[in-house]
Amino acid sequence: MAIGKDKLPDWPPGWSGSISHSDEVAGAVAMPVAGRASTVLGLDLERIVPPGTARQIASGVMPERSPGGSGLPLAEEITRVFSAKEALCEALFPHTRQFREFSAASIDWHRDGPGDPVRVR
Repeated sequence: MAIGKDKLPDWPPGWSGSISHSDEVAGAVAMPVAGRASTVLGLDLERIVPPGTARQIASGVMPERSPGGSGLPLAEEITRVFSAKEALCEALFPHTRQFREFSAASIDWHRDGPGDPVRVR
């Protein structure tokens, strides 16, 4: 895949996608976009941050709410929020060409039913 002058992947005409990587793994998602002008894709891969790091970055990652609302361990909660917001930024940037702070998006926690996994929405 070619890389454009803005360092973004140069997807073939009619396709959109997102790429993410860490030191150990890389991933990509792609889809046809014909007739789906408002559809965006974002992907982010993160390791769960250490608990001390989670405490240090919590207010910057989720300034819209106090940590602990998910019922998950703090390190997992902060990592999930960071990754979700990073994926959103990855999805929007190719269309808006604007960098956004994490405060531009807010999160909420959701379970489909008792005992179901906690999801960010």
